[in-house]
Amino acid sequence: MLGSYPLAHDDFVQDMAFDSTGKRIVTACSDHKIRIWDKKARDMAGSTVSQSAEVVEWELVDTQQHSTAVQRVQWADPEFGAIIASSSFDKQVSIWEEVESKDFQKKQWTWKLNFIQKEAILDIKFAPKHWGLTLAIAVADGTIVF
Repeated sequence: MLGSYPLAHDDFVQDMAFDSTGKRIVTACSDHKIRIWDKKARDMAGSTVSQSAEVVEWELVDTQQHSTAVQRVQWADPEFGAIIASSSFDKQVSIWEEVESKDFQKKQWTWKLNFIQKEAILDIKFAPKHWGLTLAIAVADGTIVF
């Protein structure tokens, strides 16, 4: 199904990634923010496409801030929990984790750590789960940092 959905960013969306289930996305934007979204679906009765067509909507669940424009985002394998890596134009990679909040009724995203590189970061990717929780960082000097 093709369509569009407003993502409430204040600038260009640079990257986005689905989690392994396709029920969550994270967006990276020039407005210095990453936003995490949960998929909400509702059935449309009487659809001509199928007996029950799904209309997809996305609910904003959290926003996290970088100091400069965010260029890349990536989900870790769910075996390690809900973990996101994001990289920004200030040569930093941040790791975020969804954890239980203090009231134990909700979950919240928290910053865990930063990696700072000397050169620009071109891309980030989590390795396959059999490598453990490993992040590869492609750097503009021609190296890959693990």
